[in-house]
Amino acid sequence: MRTFHAATLLSLALALAAPVASAPQPAWAMGVSIEKPGSSRRQAEPRPAPAPPAAPEAAHQGQSAPAASPPPAPAPAPAPTPAPAAAPAPAPAPAPTPAPAVAPAPAPTPAPAASAPLSIPATPAPLDDAQQTAIAPQKSADPNTLFAYTMTAAERGHRLSMLNTGIFYEQGVGIPKDYSRALEWYERAATNGVPDGVLKAANCYLIGMGTHTDVRKGIELLKKAADLGSAQAQYQLSGYYFRGQGVGQDIAKGLEYLEKAATGGVGMAANDLAIICLRGTMGQPEDPEKALAWFMMSADAGYLEGIKNLAVAKKDGLGGEPDPEEALKWYLVAKMGGFQASDLDKAIEDLKERVGDEAAMKADEEAVEWLRSKTASKGSGR
Repeated sequence: MRTFHAATLLSLALALAAPVASAPQPAWAMGVSIEKPGSSRRQAEPRPAPAPPAAPEAAHQGQSAPAASPPPAPAPAPAPTPAPAAAPAPAPAPAPTPAPAVAPAPAPTPAPAASAPLSIPATPAPLDDAQQTAIAPQKSADPNTLFAYTMTAAERGHRLSMLNTGIFYEQGVGIPKDYSRALEWYERAATNGVPDGVLKAANCYLIGMGTHTDVRKGIELLKKAADLGSAQAQYQLSGYYFRGQGVGQDIAKGLEYLEKAATGGVGMAANDLAIICLRGTMGQPEDPEKALAWFMMSADAGYLEGIKNLAVAKKDGLGGEPDPEEALKWYLVAKMGGFQASDLDKAIEDLKERVGDEAAMKADEEAVEWLRSKTASKGSGR
């Protein structure tokens, strides 16, 4: 049997499926742009875009699921010895040997009730060798086969496979959609300390997927996911505290969670903080230098809106002197990554004329290299 990294099945699951449904993003913090043109907010991807997401070492040719060994049949019971006859008589015919008893199938383990409180460890327990072992499907495995292998690993105690099984049920990959079963597996992953399992269970309660809507329970699970280090849960919590929905309104707490999410790699959160510092909202003073720093963090996370806003900041000299060459580089990164805005091409052409051909060529090369390095780091899991 071969051992595979826990992220293998998750990568394959996400590569086969559409984006996972989640709770609505906070209405106040939807990546406000510092320019007016309409835009689409997505994570930056290089051009040409890599196949999303590749499954490194996930599949191995020539492997298939080992056949399950049937339980040994019990030894046949001996034939009963006939009682001796009172008078000499022909020996009676031996009684037929009874058929071996068939062991009854074990009763299925009942699924945890959706409304039962979850017991979530503060930190995930380490996986032992048996839990880390997941049977890998072939590269050409169809969704049904992939689901079967994932379910097998989940039932054997592989925690990330529990999360992936929930994703399969939610998205209907290799199995008909079943939101109740999806929630069941998310909760099983959550009770085993998987932060994304807690987050997904929280979103099920927040939007009423596979269960009744229960905002308070959803927020409690968001807090647990945030405590386990889920930056996405921290970002969602910030919005609830800003609005006072399901919790008492607490701007300071909202800012605390928003900053945690930003430093945890959520580019939209960093962009929101930049806007707050730029405009002096949420009780914060205007601080162009802080705004620039948050825009840079948002761009580094690959958030396209943040990348475009960083280009504008560099062009206009936010928090320092204007830097048209650096602005051109970030405009090009935004365009190559797929950002769309009505005046994007005009801004790029104006900056090219302003800096000259040689500097424009350098900016183009730097933009390509930045995207290539981001793709490489993403592929390596860094």
